[in-house]
Amino acid sequence: MKAAFYVFVGGGLGSVARYLIGKASTKFIPTGFTVGTLIANTLASLLLGYIMSKLVVSDSILRPLVAVGFCGGFSTFSTFSYDTAKLFSEGRMGEAFVNIGVNTFLCLIAIYAGTQLGK
Repeated sequence: MKAAFYVFVGGGLGSVARYLIGKASTKFIPTGFTVGTLIANTLASLLLGYIMSKLVVSDSILRPLVAVGFCGGFSTFSTFSYDTAKLFSEGRMGEAFVNIGVNTFLCLIAIYAGTQLGK
């Protein structure tokens, strides 16, 4: 049950961080494109790659707190999916496909980079 508490705390912190990045990105990068989601997904992927390769041991609180909780609350796949569907429904096909490609590419690169940083 202790692990569930760590997931709860980490998830809350990750969600707040995602919200703040979303707000800041629209203030500093007012493109109408979903930059906040892209930033959150990429950073969560980098952190998850690092945590899973470097810091997680079976009895560590870092796995439930950071890898599952924080990264789960911070990463925004559901938001990414909604943003992409909205772009499609608005007829912004090119931006929707760019969103899919850039999120997928950067998050895969970030997982790899995080894993390499953790070695």
